[in-house]
Amino acid sequence: MNPAMALLYVISILWIMTGASLVIFTDQTRTLMQKCFQARHMKIPAVVAIIIGLTLIVGGIFQREILFLSLILGVSAVGKGFFILFGSEHQIESILDWWYVKVRDETLRFWGLIIFTLGIVLLSYLM
Repeated sequence: MNPAMALLYVISILWIMTGASLVIFTDQTRTLMQKCFQARHMKIPAVVAIIIGLTLIVGGIFQREILFLSLILGVSAVGKGFFILFGSEHQIESILDWWYVKVRDETLRFWGLIIFTLGIVLLSYLM
């Protein structure tokens, strides 16, 4: 197994865990994310998003069955990483404020289900 495939396994498991925690422990996960991701300190998460996106793209090349899914997810992760890296701090603050303060719990649970499902789909294609 090449390193890109191993990272795809890790990414899918992390997505499953994150999605499940957003659905089950919505308030606690929101509080944890709020502590971890602040607008002033988003350079490292932006680089991590770019690395994850590139890993998804490269892993999709090695695993042809998931090429379409990993290409879509990888390009969107790279785009999000570059937006966070080069976007204005005001834009990032307004997005984070919406996510942490204004969004309802039902919306967070919905996105948790989407993240959970994407993790399951990715993992099922890898196995």
